[in-house]
Amino acid sequence: MGPHYQKQRFSDSYRFCLLPPQVALCGVYHIINKSSMELSRQTKSFSGVTGTAVFTIITAIIVILLTRQFSQTSGISISPFGPDTSLAQSAPRSAVCSGLTVSSQSLNSSSGNFLTFTLTGTPPASSISYFMLAFYNLDNLFSPGNPKPVYFSGIHYHRTDCIKNNNTCTFTIKYDDLFRPDENFGSQFPMRIQVNGYFGLTDGSFSLADPKCVRSFSILPSVVFPKDHAAHPGYSNEWWYLNLLVRTVEINGSNQKDLGYLISFSRIFGTNGLLSSRFDNTTKSFAQATAGGGKLSVNLINNLLQVNYSGSVYMVLKEQTPLANGAKQFTLTGTTPQMGTLNLVLKERTVKSGGNTPLLWGCTGRISVFNPLDTLYYSMPDLDITGTITDVNKVTRKVVAGKAWFDHQWFSSLPASDWKGHYWSSFHYTTGSSVYDSGAHAAAAFVTQIFTSGPRYNYWVKRNFNGSSFCGGGGEVAINSYSPGGYPTNWLFKFDQLGLGNPQGIAFSSNQVYTVGPKSFFEPSAYFSGITNAGYTGLGFLETGIKN
Repeated sequence: MGPHYQKQRFSDSYRFCLLPPQVALCGVYHIINKSSMELSRQTKSFSGVTGTAVFTIITAIIVILLTRQFSQTSGISISPFGPDTSLAQSAPRSAVCSGLTVSSQSLNSSSGNFLTFTLTGTPPASSISYFMLAFYNLDNLFSPGNPKPVYFSGIHYHRTDCIKNNNTCTFTIKYDDLFRPDENFGSQFPMRIQVNGYFGLTDGSFSLADPKCVRSFSILPSVVFPKDHAAHPGYSNEWWYLNLLVRTVEINGSNQKDLGYLISFSRIFGTNGLLSSRFDNTTKSFAQATAGGGKLSVNLINNLLQVNYSGSVYMVLKEQTPLANGAKQFTLTGTTPQMGTLNLVLKERTVKSGGNTPLLWGCTGRISVFNPLDTLYYSMPDLDITGTITDVNKVTRKVVAGKAWFDHQWFSSLPASDWKGHYWSSFHYTTGSSVYDSGAHAAAAFVTQIFTSGPRYNYWVKRNFNGSSFCGGGGEVAINSYSPGGYPTNWLFKFDQLGLGNPQGIAFSSNQVYTVGPKSFFEPSAYFSGITNAGYTGLGFLETGIKN
């Protein structure tokens, strides 16, 4: 929708089509007038609608279709700056811009925060009829210095609502307005944004592009490291959560066994707890329990995280000095009756130059769960596991290979009355035959909240094979089958924007049900495989409290 002209073959002649809707309507009218005049004359009325009205509707539909086609599929920038500048300014448009100011070059990513833009023009002979801000994604370029438009709900995002004072208009742009997946950027959230100011004039013309009416700003992350690894006592609920899958053998190399563990250090409404579980994929046995009332200490020592739960059971997660390549590493030690004794090392497998940044959900670390933007959340995936486990039968086992996923989440909100539950999943995958084989691994996770009206607040994060990270919104889950207890046993995630096709998950068993107080939820370890031409295999978890 941004101001730009393009040549298009239409009705036996070449015409310029200006894409802003206020101007495009006039331009397209002239282009289609010849081919549509007969229809206009013959359509006297239709169900009480005049022929002129029908023609106007048809014209508007064509404008919308052309705008979407040109801006999304032509491969030509609709930004007024960059390679198309001379083309954009070759039309009879007026120089109107006097200036555009913005209250800050950064926007905090929490609900209610906003920026103020003040757009001022000096019109020529005619006066200003409306003011417009158009938004572009500086991380999504046609070419250097030439950003692509931000697309929300199928159109180039722009604003015309402002408080007018003569030839000046003031816009309020809230973070909530921009916290949406950019459909022109693989459903990733826009983080660095360029804003262009324009003017519509009473004579029907549109203003020239002008660098004086261009400003940019960045959306700041809500989560900052290393300080946000630590506790946040101002929030009612917080947990440090680990999902682990390991392949083990006895010390002499015999009796291979695949095991799954879940560990959660938590503080929920003032009560400390440690949730622990063990799943044996050979026997399909499962045990879980939550110890409560113990001491939970969370500290940053030399900027390294230490989480310690002690009481009737104990568990310690301790971050170690990063390796020379920047890889994060942790030790995980402790004992519970459900798991036995763990003595493990967790180490990042693939590290990009300069080290990896944790995956920020919502791209800023702030997402909506029960209410808009109520939860802070990040993850650290692709942690290889080594070490030993003294199993529940007192036999010491060596970890041959394993993968861990770490989550940290904090919030204070309560479930809304129409909230039914959620589906969450994380998995590691490889293009080889098994995620336990050598070679590069990647990881992805998805969460969606389910309300009585349907799914809401969908997010995903991804760590690529080379260590790069992505985040965004969208996606959905489809349940293929349920256990007799009502929980999913086979499901599909639709991750088109991730290039993963539709990952299929199959639970190892249907008995991995957790009881925490009066609530129960299902969090099975699971196989994952690529569907629709995405060839990979993986291991991970599903979590939900929703039954069929």
